[in-house]
Amino acid sequence: MGTHYGKSHFFTKAGKGREAALRVSKPPEERRTELMDAARELFDRNGVDKTRVSDIVKKVGVAQGVFYYYFASKTEMVEAVAAQASKELQT
Repeated sequence: MGTHYGKSHFFTKAGKGREAALRVSKPPEERRTELMDAARELFDRNGVDKTRVSDIVKKVGVAQGVFYYYFASKTEMVEAVAAQASKELQT
């Protein structure tokens, strides 16, 4: 199946017929945070309207389906990033 490196990371070869890239499995909250951090950086740099879901997943290095596992839409992601920023301002 895969090789275990550390507590929470598994590296596996890509599926049949695919490039022999390694996939990294991360805990759900870590992956969600990683997507939000990438989105926030891209929103700051390019603006929300010009940032596509494909830009976010490319920056993180995951498939687009991973994004939709954590967020139903780009709008939901924007709302989550805004809530996170608001929470940070309150502390």
